[in-house]
Amino acid sequence: MTPAAADLLDALAAALAEKVAARGAERLGTSSAPGTPAAMRFADFAEHVGCSRAAVFELARRGLPTVGKGRARRVLVAEALGWMRSQGAQPSAPTIDPELAAVAALAQMRARRRRVQ
Repeated sequence: MTPAAADLLDALAAALAEKVAARGAERLGTSSAPGTPAAMRFADFAEHVGCSRAAVFELARRGLPTVGKGRARRVLVAEALGWMRSQGAQPSAPTIDPELAAVAALAQMRARRRRVQ
């Protein structure tokens, strides 16, 4: 591999890592963002923060702020995000395009190979 190609792959990997970090930060951002409702269904909140619906139910069992009962139970978004931050929750890695993931994996493999040589 030429040095120019290796530099290009490194730049792509750095850009991808920056995008992933930015999207992860957005997932635990404030609920005052335009279009974010005050309360969400469990499935919608799970998608909002990047986890499974079962994980949200478990968090609710542990104290995640909710309102209502039964099928009408909703997660209070602003309070829940604050509670998650206070519990030390980290955003999960957002789903990325498989093509970008392949480029990142290739860049990592090549970087490891360069370190070994």
